[in-house]
Amino acid sequence: RPRRRDQSGLSTLLDSLRSEVKVAPLKEYCQILTGKTYKSEQLFDLGKCLQITLEIAQSGEKVPEGAFIPYIRIKNLKDGLADKASSILSTEAAASVDPKWKLRAGDVLLSKTGTIGKAGIVRNGAVGAIAADSLFALRSDQEHLDPHFLLAYLLSAECRAWLGDKATGTTIRHLSKRVIDELPVPLPQLQIQQRVAAEHREHDVDALAFLAQLLIGGIKEHIAEWIDKIRESLPADADSISDPLNLAALDRVAT
Repeated sequence: RPRRRDQSGLSTLLDSLRSEVKVAPLKEYCQILTGKTYKSEQLFDLGKCLQITLEIAQSGEKVPEGAFIPYIRIKNLKDGLADKASSILSTEAAASVDPKWKLRAGDVLLSKTGTIGKAGIVRNGAVGAIAADSLFALRSDQEHLDPHFLLAYLLSAECRAWLGDKATGTTIRHLSKRVIDELPVPLPQLQIQQRVAAEHREHDVDALAFLAQLLIGGIKEHIAEWIDKIRESLPADADSISDPLNLAALDRVAT
């Protein structure tokens, strides 16, 4: 049996950030929806969908609005995106869909069965689709948690390791909703979230490592700059001090 990665990796890194940002369970800032299961006879491929559309058009009727609803599987998540489907719900299956199940632009899909931790953000052809049962749909409170930042965080090395460690099962691995509910997520200011997401999207940087560098590294640089300014304000050597017992300079440093 392969050795499991130390689960404390993510916790340790997040603990180092807690003095700078809030860290909260995902469920506090995200609605976590589970995908739906349909039988094979309730799903059409795109070729069948086109054939049905042509038959309806040839009959002189209009294709009913919402007649064809895309169905998103794990294989449709590519390069951090969920923007098109390879299957369509049948007319009968589509008629029974609850509107609250339909995906919205900005929802983040996360694989929970078999392949663990694959993720993509919903846009274009996936808007209005239904997620398969092998996926969670994460709908963030965008006033506090940017969906692009959430996606970048889920794809970070430590977060993926944490998800892998929490998966259960031997032949087919599975993530429970309870685990995703409690996934710890850092919540820096939205401007910082957006910057981290942009760095991940444009340069493929590890989002969590970059966030730590941005916050902790940035603070170190600020302190070093402050110390240099203080040093410049102090006398160059002891001979220039008119009163060796005057502690004003040290008071300035202490302040």
